[in-house]
Amino acid sequence: MLTEIHALTGTSFATRHVQSAYLSWFFTDIMAKLGDSISVKLHKDTVLRVTGGVAEPQLVWLATSATPIMADVVIFTPGHLDTLPTEEESGRRRNPAHRQRAAQITVRIR
Repeated sequence: MLTEIHALTGTSFATRHVQSAYLSWFFTDIMAKLGDSISVKLHKDTVLRVTGGVAEPQLVWLATSATPIMADVVIFTPGHLDTLPTEEESGRRRNPAHRQRAAQITVRIR
């Protein structure tokens, strides 16, 4: 992996292998440096929707629960999935209305 890292230039892209190692390190480092007043809970699930207004807590609806999770901050991140999308997910991607709704999602930090 060091060979791959040393071969990177300002105009090249890291391989998935290098990027994955960096993101794992970064996440572990950030989690270790959080203050006692900050808590983070990871949910390895599929998010169906996020609701809540500008001045309201965000409600995160997961595929495995009928009860939403209340969050002060929701951070949307891209990632690599090692699975193919379901038929329903593929249909949503082709639906222009879904793309428009997805484009309107913003991240708010209070």
